[in-house]
Amino acid sequence: MIYNVDSNVLLSPKTKDGADTDILYDKNGAQVFAGGIDYRTYTKTAYCGLALANMQGFDINSGIIFQFRAGSAVNNTMCTINAANGSIIQNNIAASSEHGDSASFSKEKYNEADDYPLLYVTSDTNPAKVYVNRVTQTTSSLVKTLVFPLDKTGYYAAHAYDEENGVMYMIGYSERNYLSSNDGSNKTVISRWDMTELNDNNDGTYTPAYISRTDREFIYCTQGQQYKNGMIWIASGYTGSAESYIYALNPDTGETVVTIDLETTTEVEGLTFISGNEMIVGLAGGTYTKYTFGKRD
Repeated sequence: MIYNVDSNVLLSPKTKDGADTDILYDKNGAQVFAGGIDYRTYTKTAYCGLALANMQGFDINSGIIFQFRAGSAVNNTMCTINAANGSIIQNNIAASSEHGDSASFSKEKYNEADDYPLLYVTSDTNPAKVYVNRVTQTTSSLVKTLVFPLDKTGYYAAHAYDEENGVMYMIGYSERNYLSSNDGSNKTVISRWDMTELNDNNDGTYTPAYISRTDREFIYCTQGQQYKNGMIWIASGYTGSAESYIYALNPDTGETVVTIDLETTTEVEGLTFISGNEMIVGLAGGTYTKYTFGKRD
């Protein structure tokens, strides 16, 4: 639901005095996001597709999809794809990723001459790790490894990085189970970490300073998280599930702000934004779909 500061559900965004605005609020009156985009209306079109098994998290930069893969034949690998025509540029690039559940580009480059900024990829192991990779279209090399304590993140945690504010969000589960709420006992965990303060673990890994944790209502099989427009975006869906969804959460409260029914039972592997109002969703088997959201006047 979307609310104004009086906690009234809105059909269109308005301020407390009823004037139109680009700012949306949660039910406690806190600002959720701005930007003139209506996430409740969208068109859905095919983006690119290819027969690519074992796909996991991905991100896009300069028209190139950097797709991570997992499975006995493709563990710790990355594939680069030309998003314009779906052709594979380089397959099975050795990369530090393990399961590669969630991937996102930062704005920081290892070297200013590099074509691409650093690429963060999560291994949803217990405890969770985030590998910082320096990539080209044909290579990947490890720059840094971040490790997150299990008691803070929960199980199977993956990241969403708010780089502008220096906050890494890790989204996991209070119990070792991503398929069932166990009648309400299993919660989705959102933990917050200060990326401006990295603690050296003296084993070649680093852990950001812990900020806080929120346990919220269970979300089924979260995958492919991203931080965009003030919200944590989460792909949810597993092979054989009844339905698959995209959720956008208020990062401060964990409250669901936007829900998109993907109208598929195919496992959702990831999502990313290619512009302010254009989001790409990846499904198991190599299908990518673009969602173009409406804009508010």
